[in-house]
Amino acid sequence: MKDQETTAVETEETPLPVLSKAGILATELRRVCVQVPEMGGRVWLQELSSSQRDDYEAHMLGQPEPLDLHAIMTKPLTPIEKWKDARARLLSMSIIDEEGNRLFSKTDIEALGSKSGKALQRLFNEACTLSGLS
Repeated sequence: MKDQETTAVETEETPLPVLSKAGILATELRRVCVQVPEMGGRVWLQELSSSQRDDYEAHMLGQPEPLDLHAIMTKPLTPIEKWKDARARLLSMSIIDEEGNRLFSKTDIEALGSKSGKALQRLFNEACTLSGLS
């Protein structure tokens, strides 16, 4: 039975090593630099951490920020509120500087959302791919 389980999980020719707790915690989030001709430059994106992805998805499912169970029960977000600035919200969590520091916070979402839709869509597509959202 053990051999069958191993065969089912190992699909590559050369299996990757089994990671320890320390190995898992030592992994880094992936980053990419994206050309944005609409803005005349490049932008660094970093994949979302699991906690960031949970926050983003919770918002998209209609949970207000900060998470407030009373608010969810009495006044959940409307579909328009959930999707307002969806691209800018994800990008505010994904755009970083060369050292890996986030450039935007939640308070910048509206301002970021006012920028070129074509440029933000380009970055949004890359951020979704990087974070496994698409």
